[in-house]
Amino acid sequence: MAKIALYIPSRIYGGAERQMALLACLAADDGHKVTLIDSKVGIVSQMLETRDDIDIVTEDGRNKIEVRDSILITQASYAFCLDSMLDIVDSDVRFWFMHQLNLPQMYLNSKLPRFINKVYSFIFNRFYKEELQRCSASFFFMALDLKTTVESYYDIKFEESFTGLLSDQKYSNELSDVDSSQYGSLCWLGRLDKSSKLFIVKKLLLDFSMFREKLSLTQFDIIGDGEAKKELIRYSESLGISEYVTFHGHVDFAELSAIIGGSFLLFAQGTSVYEGVYSNAPVVLVDFYTKCAHLNNMKYELYADVEGHGFGDLITDRYDLKITKGDAFEELIMKVFSNRTLIVNKQTNKLNYSISIGKMRCRALFQKANFRKKRPKTFLLDVVFFKFRRLVLILRSYSV
Repeated sequence: MAKIALYIPSRIYGGAERQMALLACLAADDGHKVTLIDSKVGIVSQMLETRDDIDIVTEDGRNKIEVRDSILITQASYAFCLDSMLDIVDSDVRFWFMHQLNLPQMYLNSKLPRFINKVYSFIFNRFYKEELQRCSASFFFMALDLKTTVESYYDIKFEESFTGLLSDQKYSNELSDVDSSQYGSLCWLGRLDKSSKLFIVKKLLLDFSMFREKLSLTQFDIIGDGEAKKELIRYSESLGISEYVTFHGHVDFAELSAIIGGSFLLFAQGTSVYEGVYSNAPVVLVDFYTKCAHLNNMKYELYADVEGHGFGDLITDRYDLKITKGDAFEELIMKVFSNRTLIVNKQTNKLNYSISIGKMRCRALFQKANFRKKRPKTFLLDVVFFKFRRLVLILRSYSV
């Protein structure tokens, strides 16, 4: 059996953190010697408290932890700065894409004005493209749409390295009809960052305010935390709907189902989608948008109706046809009201398939190590990005 080390130094809970915890459990169940390297906050290690067969190592913020003679698995986010974070000796590193904007270079590119964006891309893209091609065997993708996004962005091709996702949940077979307490109660699940999710939740709040009385909408629960929360609270107040909107912040995993299950409809993207499916709530899959203006003509598409098994496309062009695919807000609400049982059954079967192949495909992350395989180069841009990001998160934790 192999030595498996998983590195996920997160300070905020999310779907990626849960997937890494489940991957650690899968590796340990298969008999591998598993070590999880976590941040001082202990987001992922808290999920593994009952697993005595998984060793937990915590960063101290000063010294780099050594990983030796191991298969090291981490998010693709750290591909071009991992050597600045860990002391890696004779190990085979595998990078897992779990988000549309996993690479800092792609994220920063999405935030820049168009002219600067072109200059930035011209300067940096070729360096990242070369390294992605050179180390392509080290990259894995949770969903095929993630793979397509990266391939399209850098004009490269990866080998088939789709893993699917993992789950320890069981679906509830009890599906009640819509009652008066559920109808009209909407929900958003996801981090409240100041990029795509800020734009999206603002759009949702605006639509909620415009149709609240006409469609008898009663409540909007927003689950998630992040730097955009205060701005969204102010925005809901400016729309005059603050009494109908509840910002729950971070909600413990054990309590999620109660809130989501009591909702008429859930809006989500990424791995947050399947929390709604587990809770038998119809789910709208929202794409990842890089510009607020792109949402002006946005339609809503149910996860059950989306082609493929991905968790949201990356929208970078205001003329992208995906923006207008689906239903307008009012039509969406009426569609779910008329077809709730059919929608829930369809999305359950769809996600079941993705999970059924997840355990098999995720084991590719544990396949025989090649300790002679080269790692991607370290880029200063990525090192600075994560140092700055970590500092911001630390300062924010003190201000709470």
